[in-house]
Amino acid sequence: MRPGPSSERAVVLASSEREAVETACLIRDAGYYANICGDLAVLRREIASGAGLAVIADDAIKGADLTDLTRWLNDQPAWSDFPIVLLTQGGSLERDPGAVRLGKILGNVTFIERPFHPTTLASIVGSAVRGRRRQYQTRAILEDLTESESLLQTALNAGQLGALELHLPEFELEASDICKAYFGRRASEHFTYPELLDAVHPDDRERRLGVLEQSIRTGKHYAIEYRVIWPDGSQHWLDVRARAVRRPDG
Repeated sequence: MRPGPSSERAVVLASSEREAVETACLIRDAGYYANICGDLAVLRREIASGAGLAVIADDAIKGADLTDLTRWLNDQPAWSDFPIVLLTQGGSLERDPGAVRLGKILGNVTFIERPFHPTTLASIVGSAVRGRRRQYQTRAILEDLTESESLLQTALNAGQLGALELHLPEFELEASDICKAYFGRRASEHFTYPELLDAVHPDDRERRLGVLEQSIRTGKHYAIEYRVIWPDGSQHWLDVRARAVRRPDG
């Protein structure tokens, strides 16, 4: 899904119709989309259907039941941190504990003290929309990764290919069910790296270790054939291909 007018719009809830119209007009004049919400329930539905941010007057929700809104905010997926602009009455936040409380409840909140200059609202709305776009980009990346992993798993299953990951320096092994089967293990069995090493034919262990160390050192692909001995004593050949992937910390 690509971000668009609906997913980048500002949804506005004010204390009066006049204030709502004026606020929405300022946002539109700044080049952004805006929709007015008649009450808190409508605001909640509009946010859930897709929005870039919410602009809320604090006196429009003070004393209101925020259960549905906070539930949606708390249940956001990992990529999402929905931005809210809270319009407060004149005076510092230290003198308005109600606004501070709302900020803590609503999470990703930016405060604007009324009355405000139109450019102030435009700047904050612009920052919120850009931040929301970055969140959508993160969502798209995660969706692509999920799809890629699904396609890879389909290909592995179709080709009866096993998959394993070896995490260094802990030497923690993650092996797929098919991979375990190629070492004579059941899917339900716990399979560790020391057990993998023990399964390698004694005559092939030194050669396998040399290829592995070279791959880790140089980053070249790991490609080798070696024999493994199953728990029942039978001997089998494996063709193993892998590559080293370094973490950000090296």
